Amino acid sequence: MKKILLMFALAVTSMAFSMSAQGKSDINLQVSEGRIMESQPQLMFKPVVAEVEVDTSKGKIHDVWNLTLDELESRSVRDNDAATIDNLKAYGIFKSSEKNNCDIIVTPLFDIAITSRGATINVIGFPGHFRNWNTATETDIKLCQQGNKESNENANPDIIKKIK
Repeated sequence: MKKILLMFALAVTSMAFSMSAQGKSDINLQVSEGRIMESQPQLMFKPVVAEVEVDTSKGKIHDVWNLTLDELESRSVRDNDAATIDNLKAYGIFKSSEKNNCDIIVTPLFDIAITSRGATINVIGFPGHFRNWNTATETDIKLCQQGNKESNENANPDIIKKIK
């Protein structure tokens, strides 16, 4: 009889722990993205060009963004340090653009430190704004393709594409 009571007590205790563990699962998801043009497959976009106007009134910005260990883990790519660093750079650019009310950070420099407590992202650069948006001309497309060839890179066909 004692064995049956002991087994019953263990079963009740195990069910209680199981039920309490199920109620404590938290999910925290945050995504930041910028400068991505997604479209429906049936849509086509003509390339556009814009001028970048550097905001000289603010001068060079120096922003520091501290991430907790949980925030760092949410932006980390397992077994890919380069992708993790790219994610941290993108987050720093996003936060600095938001803080400085600008469209782009021109010539950004990064200093990223990752520790056991999280990460620190230092962003240094100039805030800029896009002005004078226009549909790209044939000359604009050729200049862009030429610039890519001179730097030994191929033009991205998804971005630079002559649409008739």
